[in-house]
Amino acid sequence: ITRINKQKKIHELVFFFIKYYNNSNDICLYINATEEDQLLKSEIIKSISNANCKNIIFDTAQFKNDKDLYNVYRSSDIFIYPSINQTWGHAALEASSLGCLSIINSRSGISKILNIEYRNIFNNFDLNLSKKINYYIHNIDQMRKDSSEQKKIVRENYTWQSVIEKIGL
Repeated sequence: ITRINKQKKIHELVFFFIKYYNNSNDICLYINATEEDQLLKSEIIKSISNANCKNIIFDTAQFKNDKDLYNVYRSSDIFIYPSINQTWGHAALEASSLGCLSIINSRSGISKILNIEYRNIFNNFDLNLSKKINYYIHNIDQMRKDSSEQKKIVRENYTWQSVIEKIGL
């Protein structure tokens, strides 16, 4: 859930997914990205098509309302945050606050906040991210535990209500 540009690393996520999970019955990648870089969008679509990848959903339509976004997060087990150019990362906070585990690029600022003993932080796309995803796919109880921990971190520290309570308003 982002915009299409090189810094967001959506293209690398797609190439990674095709390499490790092409047409797997166990995992599906859903990408919602508004158009920003038309050439990169074409490259991503061509890569998915050339690989005949049936388990990547590439959606460029904007969500009509917050309920649609809520439903995507709630129906997902893992949210991957590949971006390297954002210091904060609202999408990772949104996903985590709804109980969807966020696996985050170590080069983004949000990785310092939603880090669960480095189990959910990756520093390169190939083996490191694959290991993180496979770890959680094969350790569902740990995935639930870590997603609950992230949810707690966000709800206790990064909601308007928690901030208001901390400053005493």
